[in-house]
Amino acid sequence: MLTGAVQAQSEAVWRWSGFGVGTGLQYSKPSYSPSITEWKQALPQSALLQRNFEGFTHSISNTTYGNSGFYWNTSFYRQNKKSGEFDGKRELRFGMNLYSLQSNASFFYRNDRTRLDTLSNGEYLDSVTYKGLQLYNEAQYLNFDAALIFRSPGESRFKLYAGAGLQMGMSVNNRSELLYREGGAYEISYGNISRRSESEESRFEREQWKQAVSISASVYMPLGIEWQMGKRREFFRPLFLTAELRPMMQITGSDDFGAEVSSALTGMMGVRYRFVN
Repeated sequence: MLTGAVQAQSEAVWRWSGFGVGTGLQYSKPSYSPSITEWKQALPQSALLQRNFEGFTHSISNTTYGNSGFYWNTSFYRQNKKSGEFDGKRELRFGMNLYSLQSNASFFYRNDRTRLDTLSNGEYLDSVTYKGLQLYNEAQYLNFDAALIFRSPGESRFKLYAGAGLQMGMSVNNRSELLYREGGAYEISYGNISRRSESEESRFEREQWKQAVSISASVYMPLGIEWQMGKRREFFRPLFLTAELRPMMQITGSDDFGAEVSSALTGMMGVRYRFVN
């Protein structure tokens, strides 16, 4: 049995079968939130971070970032050397993609309240001021992508597929973003009930600092559907519309904060040109 399997493997070779292009949207949530001390060490040149942030609360960011991107790839089918038939149920896919990614997100804030007056009905009039500092790293990553795809059998124009993939890349535009805001509002309170006027932002500052090149790596599970645009006309037969979801775990590495592991979900749509069915 083992000899037969080895012989069957030797009778098949991988042949180029097509290529695809498309666009997508990636949702990711940073998992590591550096302290203000770590940010000061990473960005000693920042004028914003030279200020005194005593009394500020470090809030773990729950923000999910959405970033658009695009991809292109090429695929290979197995072909029997003797019969020339292609095995369309398995596919090797190699390509490149370009996506933005946020990491190391932190938020620090401070609210100060000053009692201005006690009203005749027992309500209190307060002045509330707030200060907030948001920091994160953002980079565009150019990734090399490889995946093994298993496709549903049959002659239907609709095909489902799933598999396993790996991608590795490096940043091409890595920078740190710092956003500082100050503002205030008036608040009338009575017991546990309060009404606040619309907040007015009195100060906004922004800094951007270029960072060194960072690397990333991801493992993912491609889950997709493809639709053959035509069966009869020669022009449409090799064209396929595709939609794919990629649940993924990714790791990014930087000199300042080390490695960060996070989860992401990518949705992709595109078109493929396939030489063989």
